[in-house]
Amino acid sequence: RMLDALAPAAPSSAPAPAPAAESAPETDLVGIWRAKAGDTTIDLTITEGSQFAWKAVQPGKPAVELKGDLTSTSDELVLESKDQGAMSGSVKSQGPDKWQFALAGAPPSDPGLSFVRVN
Repeated sequence: RMLDALAPAAPSSAPAPAPAAESAPETDLVGIWRAKAGDTTIDLTITEGSQFAWKAVQPGKPAVELKGDLTSTSDELVLESKDQGAMSGSVKSQGPDKWQFALAGAPPSDPGLSFVRVN
């Protein structure tokens, strides 16, 4: 029985598997990105070393800046600033030069931020 288990399986008459669905587009997050939320402009720089700099500018108000470490998976992004805490949310690629960021805990109706590559 052990030798039979090691022998190659006999060809089956099972139908061939269906081709895999087209994979989702991928985005390399390293670079300089920009998003708009109303009259606020957000610039996000992500380095090869998984560092980030986030700068949100709203007319007539001081800029809000965060810097720190970035952690990501295929569908989540965590921006962690040593002094200001962490911001996390889901990420969805929309091609090589665009992605969507939805803040964790935001209401389902919140469209999130659409980042486009600046450089």
